[in-house]
Amino acid sequence: VDKCIPKRAARKKINAPWIDKELITLCRRKRSSKVVDWEKYRKLNNSVKRACNLAQKRHVNHLADELKENNNPKPFWSFVKSKQKGTNDLISLKVGDEILTDDLSIAE
Repeated sequence: VDKCIPKRAARKKINAPWIDKELITLCRRKRSSKVVDWEKYRKLNNSVKRACNLAQKRHVNHLADELKENNNPKPFWSFVKSKQKGTNDLISLKVGDEILTDDLSIAE
């Protein structure tokens, strides 16, 4: 069994799906200690932002095309779900001097 199944730790992809090697290289060049001149930093920063926005737009367009062609809504809805803000489960209501956190007391 050990000969057939490779032992390798799985790594979770941290970056967004539209971030590629070129964009990572630009980000690294931007924060390099060699960049002393502010004008160079600004140009690199602008190019990183522009490249990131373009890559994100390409990714969204690719998801839309995939939805149209393959009729596979899962990648599209995964992307939409990742863009939604989380819910705030800690809802409290202040009535006079009292702070209510229980759902039943808030409903009353």
